[in-house]
Amino acid sequence: IDLICEDRSTGTILFVEVKTRAEDGRGRPMDAVDSCKQRFLRLAAQQWLMEHDAQARSAQFDVVEVLLPKMTVNRIGNAF
Repeated sequence: IDLICEDRSTGTILFVEVKTRAEDGRGRPMDAVDSCKQRFLRLAAQQWLMEHDAQARSAQFDVVEVLLPKMTVNRIGNAF
């Protein structure tokens, strides 16, 4: 998990994974967040929520894609 944020309008905790790739046709950065990575992120988020007594809070997982060299940024909200 690269970032942990709060959507102040909803109170939702956002667990954000940032993936960077060159624009070379080898797939989107989001493709690197496969089922194995998602499982790991979910476990890490559960641990964080327990440590911060926040299990009752709503949470979501976002992915931010950074494409080089143009530095194009794409946020995929509620990615999984």
